[in-house]
Amino acid sequence: ILNLATGKVEKLLQTGKNPQGGVMTRDGKTIYLTNTASNKISVIDTAKREVVGEIATGDGPARIRLTPDESTLVYNLQPGQGVAFADVKTRKQTGEVRIQ
Repeated sequence: ILNLATGKVEKLLQTGKNPQGGVMTRDGKTIYLTNTASNKISVIDTAKREVVGEIATGDGPARIRLTPDESTLVYNLQPGQGVAFADVKTRKQTGEVRIQ
C-alpha cells in the first residue's frame, strides 16, 4: 500500500506471482488483481487493506476489467490466447473463450 502524500510504502500485501493488471470498483472498496504466474485473481478489501479472497482462473490472467454493472470480471489469458469471465459474487470463473 503506497501513501500517495508521502510516497512511502505503508504495507505489502501477499498476492500471487507476477501481478499484472488490476481494477477497482466504482465505490473504491474492492480491487481485483490478476496474478499471471499463479493463475488467480486476488480480491483486496481497501478498507481492511488486505487480501480477502481469490478467484481461480485459466492460464495466465493479465489485463482485467469489470462489466458496467460490476457483476462480472473480464480478463485475458496468456499464453492461451483467450478471454475469461468470473462472477464477482461467487468468486468463480464462469466461462472462457479461446481465440485461434
